[in-house]
Amino acid sequence: MADSDAIAAGFSHIANANLAEAEACFTMALRERPGHAEAIHGLACVALARGLPGLAIGHAGQAIAVPVLTHEQTSRFHRTLGEALSGAGHDEAARAALAVAVMFRPGDPYAHARLGQSLVRLNRREEAEAAFTRAVDLAPADVGVRQALAVHYFENRSFSLALPHFRVICRLLPNDPAAWANLGATLIEVAAFSEARTVLEHAVNLGRPSVETVHNLGIALTALGFYQQAVAAFDEALTDAPQDARVLNSKGACLAEYGEYDAAERLLHQVVEMENPVETARALFTLGTIDLGRGTMARGWKRFEERHALPGARPADGGTWDGQPTNQVVTVHAEQGLGDTIQFLRFIPMAAERAPLMLDLPEQVVPLLERMPAMRDVPDGRVRVGRGTGARAGLLSLPVLLGLNGPPADAPYLDVPFSPSARRRRVGLSWAGNPTYRFDARRSLDFDQLAPILAVPGIEFVCLQKDASPESRGGMICPPLDDLGDLADAIAGCDLVIGVDSLVIHLAGAMGHPAWLLNRLGGDWRWRGPRWYRSVRIFNVDTLEPPPTCWNGLIRRIGQELAAFSGGGNRE
Repeated sequence: MADSDAIAAGFSHIANANLAEAEACFTMALRERPGHAEAIHGLACVALARGLPGLAIGHAGQAIAVPVLTHEQTSRFHRTLGEALSGAGHDEAARAALAVAVMFRPGDPYAHARLGQSLVRLNRREEAEAAFTRAVDLAPADVGVRQALAVHYFENRSFSLALPHFRVICRLLPNDPAAWANLGATLIEVAAFSEARTVLEHAVNLGRPSVETVHNLGIALTALGFYQQAVAAFDEALTDAPQDARVLNSKGACLAEYGEYDAAERLLHQVVEMENPVETARALFTLGTIDLGRGTMARGWKRFEERHALPGARPADGGTWDGQPTNQVVTVHAEQGLGDTIQFLRFIPMAAERAPLMLDLPEQVVPLLERMPAMRDVPDGRVRVGRGTGARAGLLSLPVLLGLNGPPADAPYLDVPFSPSARRRRVGLSWAGNPTYRFDARRSLDFDQLAPILAVPGIEFVCLQKDASPESRGGMICPPLDDLGDLADAIAGCDLVIGVDSLVIHLAGAMGHPAWLLNRLGGDWRWRGPRWYRSVRIFNVDTLEPPPTCWNGLIRRIGQELAAFSGGGNRE
């Protein structure tokens, strides 16, 4: 057999995992032609496939040392050397070897991809992204190359950047369940739960699904309000992996979301006993929300702090304030949505008694501070607005830092004068929250679902839904809603506000204004325990039917209650 034939046969054997036969072919070629660079490189590839990176390094180095190599050979041999060095844990040396591979063959997508992987191990993320991107540019139809970039984005929580690449992979591999499962997982991370459900069900139908795929399907079903189907999906995943902390956590959170608190606690305590740091944090956080919903405030606030240990949590660059009195400026930063920020504004005057504060809050919220009577008692300069560099505290951490063990501080705490219409009763409506919220599909309504409410005679309805469509605004009073000050004034002009769990209800409650909350099944923890707003009346969905069906009975009831409230609409 000619040495070229032996080498070709050797690499064919490697591709088929016949490593002994491959080694024999390369050894035969070396007997025929000692010092043959390709044969030596072949032995390096065999050693690498056997998991012997040290031996692979030696062979690759010998191959590179052979004189008169082509640029293609130099690049390819350095690529193998880089992989071997990486396998041996020599990350910087691996990067250097792969950089040489790219230099000698800049059009090789696999060299760029391997270089990207070496840069990831060195935590040089921006350079890694550039290398992966170049690899995709060179080989846009190569699944492995594109997968490397997609996974890089996913692992760095750049989910919106990963998404289009996983879509392309599904087009390239339309019958691959793993491709669809990866797309589904990414859709969950960008809160596209309806599409995620469709994609993950397709992945399940393509073949025997992994535990991760079924688990993710359960997450999507939970978010969409399909409680019974979600529990069934988690149970299916647990059949194959009964001790999987992620699945136990997700099922526990699902049960808690739908009010099955005792069953949820049993699962979550089981997760805590597994001593998995990330999953323990998730479990304790969920247990904290159960505590807060039951009014067990001290333990609940402590467990609620575990949100800082969850993936994607904001780090405290300047250290974390411990709540003790200090003369050093403490930066208090907002967390989560505008509604949460308004809910926890009530604690800022108390925090200002302990430390001078720099408030890092959304620009829209800042004007509301001037409408807080308690802020008038705070010495000038004690509270400022901006971004500080010292110790930090999350706004939602103030209760535990202040040692608050009882019910929340009382409302109202925003002073906005009540200014209803002199003649007709006015009712403000808000039917949807931020669509990026994880459970928005369960808490928001379509405008058409409000028909039984809008049919109540004698009432002037006020649109409090910013950016509502022209069709939705038709027939309603539409005040300006350019900022939260406008929204507060619009609420003050209403006799009653009706809305879902969003900013509008929080603002009405903080003002002490009458409001009716249309609360999704289970509801957020803050609507289950001690009352945060005395003026807010809570109407709960009480059926396990998924949206939109679950709202029908509640909205009919609201229509009946509203007819009684209006008394015909006129004040006389």
